[in-house]
Amino acid sequence: MSFKSLVPGAGFELATSGHGPIVCSPDYESGAQTRLGYPGNPHTHNFANHKFNHLHTTGSAGRNYDKGGNGHRYIEKGQHIMKKKRNEETEILVPADMRIVKKGESKEPKMSKVKKFFRRMSRLSYNFLYSFVLRFFKIVNRGVRPSYSALVLWAMKRETSEHVKFLIKVFKWVVFPASILYVCAGFCFFGENALDSMFLGMLIFLYSNFLPDLPSIYRKKKENSRNEDLLWEEKYALLLFAPVFIAAFLCGVRLRWKTAETFHNFKSLTIYTAFLFVLGFFAFVDFPILIGDITEILSLPFYGLIGYLTHLKVDKVW
Repeated sequence: MSFKSLVPGAGFELATSGHGPIVCSPDYESGAQTRLGYPGNPHTHNFANHKFNHLHTTGSAGRNYDKGGNGHRYIEKGQHIMKKKRNEETEILVPADMRIVKKGESKEPKMSKVKKFFRRMSRLSYNFLYSFVLRFFKIVNRGVRPSYSALVLWAMKRETSEHVKFLIKVFKWVVFPASILYVCAGFCFFGENALDSMFLGMLIFLYSNFLPDLPSIYRKKKENSRNEDLLWEEKYALLLFAPVFIAAFLCGVRLRWKTAETFHNFKSLTIYTAFLFVLGFFAFVDFPILIGDITEILSLPFYGLIGYLTHLKVDKVW
């Protein structure tokens, strides 16, 4: 049974001449290309059979095949060439520098080990400081009020989180690089080992971040703010020696000192910085006084100043 040929690519019109199966149209007039080759090629319908027989008899995909005596040579790679011709209009060119992303692989470049280390350390530092500071203020507040509402606890957690996050940010981008520079400069220019003052300064930086809130247990309520306030010395003793007063409070010693001073101002910052300068002088001075000693003396006020300013920044004082 024979069918009139259809010519793909020409709207499937009837072929202009010849009869036969669709795959072997002997249409020499039309230039349309069928799936197995050109319709004008009388050997097109035998190409697949030749290829199959040749692969099973010779086992070689790269040899030339000659159909005995007809002078028609078929190359095994011809099928790939025809496929390329057929798909060249829809072929997509991928630039050489583009990277193929495999399944489960992120498009973003992998982080370096140093960056991963600092990110992990920041997360661990935040968790440790947040838990420690929150637990400390809970213990102190229980001495003032045995129980407090969930709203007060939520506000305490929120404020603690804000202070700890900004503390870590300032430490990572300001305090830590300045500390490395300080130690290297002291060793190179003055021959001084400043590691002890650097570690002490870092502790003072952390302490100064929460110092303005420590005397809050001795703060007056708003309705009692008109009453007589403490003397100047007593008022700032609560700030400068806050750990001593808090330790006494936790041990059951209840002082009747109450002040309206919040210590969230630059006057309190100036007094605290001057106190650290005096403390650093007695801690690091050696006679005769050298330039290296001066840098160690000034290091404590510097760390305390940065820590106190960090707290005031979070509370939007400046």
